[in-house]
Amino acid sequence: ASRNLFGVPRVAVTNIVPGVAAYQFKSATDLNAVKEYEVCFTCHSTWTTQPAGQSNLAADFNTLNPSFHPIEGQGKNLNINALAFANGWNAGKMMTCTDCHTSDDPTVRGPHGSTYQYILKKQAIANSARRSVVMASTELCFDCHQFDTYANTASSTTVRNYSRFSGSQGHAYHVGSRRYPCYACHETHGSTTLPNLLVTGRSPGLTTYTRTATGGTCVATCHGSESYSVTYPR
Repeated sequence: ASRNLFGVPRVAVTNIVPGVAAYQFKSATDLNAVKEYEVCFTCHSTWTTQPAGQSNLAADFNTLNPSFHPIEGQGKNLNINALAFANGWNAGKMMTCTDCHTSDDPTVRGPHGSTYQYILKKQAIANSARRSVVMASTELCFDCHQFDTYANTASSTTVRNYSRFSGSQGHAYHVGSRRYPCYACHETHGSTTLPNLLVTGRSPGLTTYTRTATGGTCVATCHGSESYSVTYPR
C-alpha cells in the first residue's frame, strides 16, 4: 500500500495492541519511500490534536484489530470467495486511502475535492436509518464488493452464496429487501473489538454479535436473537 512519494512529512506507526499505536514522525528530509496512509495520519490520527468527533484512523487500521480494511497490512478474512468481489479486487489485495477518498472526477488526481461527502469518489450514505430506497449498484461499497451478491434479491442462489452470510435472510435480503444499508451493521475503516467490520449500537443495527466457528449469533434492534451458518468455511 505505497505510492511513489518522496520527501513528504508523514507519521509512521508501530501497533502495540488493538486500537493502540506508537507514532514516529518522519520529516520531508527522510527520503525513504512513503506509505500513503502515513501522510493521512499526520491529520487523521491522535498523533495530532484532532477535531471533536473525528476518527483516529491509526486505531481503526491497526493490524492487531479483529478486523480492518487492508490499508496498513493484509486483511485477516482471506477465504472470502473471489466472486464476492468486483473490479479485480480479492481478499488478499491491499488498498490505499485514495481508493475511496479522491475526486469524484476521474480526470483529477488526488483527494482535493468531491461532490460527495467525506471526499469520496462515489456516493456512500452513512445513515443506518436510510429505509426509503435500496442501495444503488453505483454506491461506493460496490466498487469492491459484488452488488449482486450483497444487495440484489433477484440474484440466483449461487451468486448470493458467494457471501458466507446468505440464504433466504442473508446479506441480499437485509440490503435489497429490508433496505438496511451496509452502514447499519458495518464499520467503514476497522473495528477494535469485532470481526467482519461489524459494529454495535446503531439503530437500526446490531445490539450484540457473537461469532462461532460455523457462523454466528446476533441480536438486532429489528429482531431478537438469530443464528446463522456460514455458506463456506472461514
